[in-house]
Amino acid sequence: MEKGDDGEFYKLVPVYQKAIVSKAGTLGVQFQYNIQHIVGSTISNISANTESTIGNYYVRFRTNTTTTYTNLSSGTTAPNYTNSSYQ
Repeated sequence: MEKGDDGEFYKLVPVYQKAIVSKAGTLGVQFQYNIQHIVGSTISNISANTESTIGNYYVRFRTNTTTTYTNLSSGTTAPNYTNSSYQ
């Protein structure tokens, strides 16, 4: 066995990324990723609804105007978040 053969990590593979700024200066973004679980040379695609030892996978983010993170809903193929202070 070579060094790194048993390495394990997760990778986000972009499927779709879109960012549009309106004439009013509002930024709208859309992202879609596939999640891959990689162990050595074995690659498995992971569903966002897959149960793990820590629960479902989800997207978490923090805007530049807050100090806390927001978790997007899990268990859906189209999680949604609207920040009304930017609307």
